[in-house]
Amino acid sequence: MGTHGMVATEHYLSALIGVQVLKQGGNAVDAAVAAIFAEGVLNPHMHTLGGESPMLIYSADTGQVSAINGNTAAAQRATPEWFAQQGFDLIPGDGLLAAGVPAAFGALVTALERFGTMTLAQVATPAMELARDGFPMHPGLRGPSDYLAFSIYHQQEKFRDRWPTSAQLYLPQGALPAVGDVFRNPDLAQTFERLLQAERAAAGDRQAGLRAALDAFYRGDIARQIVDFAQREGGCSISPT
Repeated sequence: MGTHGMVATEHYLSALIGVQVLKQGGNAVDAAVAAIFAEGVLNPHMHTLGGESPMLIYSADTGQVSAINGNTAAAQRATPEWFAQQGFDLIPGDGLLAAGVPAAFGALVTALERFGTMTLAQVATPAMELARDGFPMHPGLRGPSDYLAFSIYHQQEKFRDRWPTSAQLYLPQGALPAVGDVFRNPDLAQTFERLLQAERAAAGDRQAGLRAALDAFYRGDIARQIVDFAQREGGCSISPT
């Protein structure tokens, strides 16, 4: 029971980060956004910046509930006809061609802008540091299928055969990581840092910085890098439009 606040998450480190944000003067939404960013680092098999984050936000002051649709949507050109032209009978069940337009980052920044009080740097720096410095590969709380090492184990053949860049990250030196090994995600840390750089470079208030980070992710260098990677790894010609 919390008498001054409470944060409940999948991993204890993300809960700790949420509590720290509360202690620094952030409100519940600031803490939630910080914890969700951290969860995307600690449990990337569940979600991360490229995934989804739908949310309901209740205001005790007004009694109102606000919904933010953080669900991915199919890309504009991802039509049944396009997949048929590429030789697919069905839309793939996984991989780049099955992915929707990343929605989590936009939803979290929207929540921060409309209901939070802090900057992106204040709520995302702890997640960036986790990705950069690493954390122990963890066991699950609900059972053996609930932790990152188990998910890597079940995806290892796909990583080795189809997704070599994923294999470099999740199978260091070609081996499965063991529970307790320090796991780092330097590319994800760099992505966070680029978003924070965009915020710092923006002239204006807190909202201007948040919008600059959104622009960097969805229209700037990060978006172009995602498209270039998908063209290279997906084996099909795609376009950001």
